[in-house]
Amino acid sequence: MSDRHDDSPAGPRMPAATGECHTISPATAATRSIDFTGAAGTAAAARRAARAFATTHSPADHRALVDAVELVVSELVTNAVRHAPGPCVLDLEHTGTEVRVAVHDTSRAHPTPRTRDPHRPAGHGLELVRSLSVRFTVTATHTGKTVTAHIRLPERPTHPTRE
Repeated sequence: MSDRHDDSPAGPRMPAATGECHTISPATAATRSIDFTGAAGTAAAARRAARAFATTHSPADHRALVDAVELVVSELVTNAVRHAPGPCVLDLEHTGTEVRVAVHDTSRAHPTPRTRDPHRPAGHGLELVRSLSVRFTVTATHTGKTVTAHIRLPERPTHPTRE
């Protein structure tokens, strides 16, 4: 596992998984990119990294967001390890309004949603990811594909002012 991240207040440029650089807005955004070999333990390591990232960059009262990010990462990385040979890269980005989870893998095959079946003991991962995401995309790349889920941050409750 190789880890690249930046959440410093200075907001320096940081390499993305594609080798490009982007600028991080110190006021609202944080990113983390982690390379995995695809070996045993990859999904567990990705879950731990996702939970740590979401916990660090979300308000304490956003437990449901942290759980959603961890679940989405678990499902997408597990799919990458099961269905794509070799390494994968996990990108996490907290924009201030959502958390973007992207998994880059080496397979060009797009994930195929299964028909709903409450009696099937497994195979519901993509269904869960889509239900937790406000946007879900699969993009072909020259080395495979990128599966991206956008998870919206919960609205902050507004408290009426007392007069």
